[in-house]
Amino acid sequence: RREGVMGNITVHWQIQSDSDITGDFLASSGSVMIPEGQREAAITLSLLPDTVPELEELYYLQLTSVEGGATLDANPNLTRTHIRVPANDDPHGVFFLNPLRQSVVVVGSGSKVSRALIVNVTRIAGLFGNASVGYKISGRVDEVMDIQEILGGRAEGRLLLIEGQSFSQIT
Repeated sequence: RREGVMGNITVHWQIQSDSDITGDFLASSGSVMIPEGQREAAITLSLLPDTVPELEELYYLQLTSVEGGATLDANPNLTRTHIRVPANDDPHGVFFLNPLRQSVVVVGSGSKVSRALIVNVTRIAGLFGNASVGYKISGRVDEVMDIQEILGGRAEGRLLLIEGQSFSQIT
């Protein structure tokens, strides 16, 4: 309220967005009462929890009407505010090494037979955007030979997963 504090008034509001807001908020519209003698009241917006990865979203809270003898300000900048919800639920993914997807394979034939380690990197949750994952393989095969010697320059590096890709492998 900017002028006067006589009588109770009810202010109606609505959440608006360029994107679909279904399931994002407990309520997408409502009202709040400002009692006599008071100039302000709080509007509490409750985001609903989910596990759907989302990038940053922009919403608007719009005052739509008033009951009880008051009027809305004619300046739309005073009856509308922006709400920015940051990216959430790991939109770019969570990366892990699934023990069930790791393997050692035999490649080549005859005198050129060798073993190859295949490391699968799995991406769960969001698949938005490209993601680069650093890796380092370490350990010992025996007392004499370090895994770094076997893998040469491939024991460390980066693996690129493109948008929408849920797993990739290092061989």
